Amino acid sequence: MTGERLDSLWLFAMPAIPAIATLAAHLLLCRFFPSLRIYKALAIAAVVGSVVLCALIFAQDPISLEQKGRVLAAAVIFLCFCYVFFHFNNMGETARRIRLLRELTAAGRPLTFQELVALYGPAEIAERRLSRLVGAGQVGLVDGRYVLADQSVHLMARLVNIAHWLVFGRRRELREVQHD
Repeated sequence: MTGERLDSLWLFAMPAIPAIATLAAHLLLCRFFPSLRIYKALAIAAVVGSVVLCALIFAQDPISLEQKGRVLAAAVIFLCFCYVFFHFNNMGETARRIRLLRELTAAGRPLTFQELVALYGPAEIAERRLSRLVGAGQVGLVDGRYVLADQSVHLMARLVNIAHWLVFGRRRELREVQHD
């Protein structure tokens, strides 16, 4: 193989090997430690992939300036993989359409609209989302009222608003809560 072809192959392999390690670690963590929440398993798996990437980088001889660019590109590609992998998992865990497909599959028979609404009504949706937020420590329940328990949630909402403004040129408006 020519040096240029080997460099191209290495540029592909450098982020691919840690990505495969991340996938394998996530699979093993979810299979053998089911009590570990999916997001902790994702974080641990990303750390495993990062360690593999660092090992690949430091296993090389002194890196030339040209190779440093390739290493940086491989690191960015791996970080992009981690970002996409997180959101792929997040979509599977939180998306209503995925939940609806799971309900249809679990039923083992065709369901009517009324049966699906009974399984997946608005109160049930809010209850599930709130229980996830309370379980994650992001929201607290104080005297029968829900409050922000973790300010990082507020920061995430602000970042989403900034991204919305950058893309659409306007802030995303929050709905006012109606009080009794």
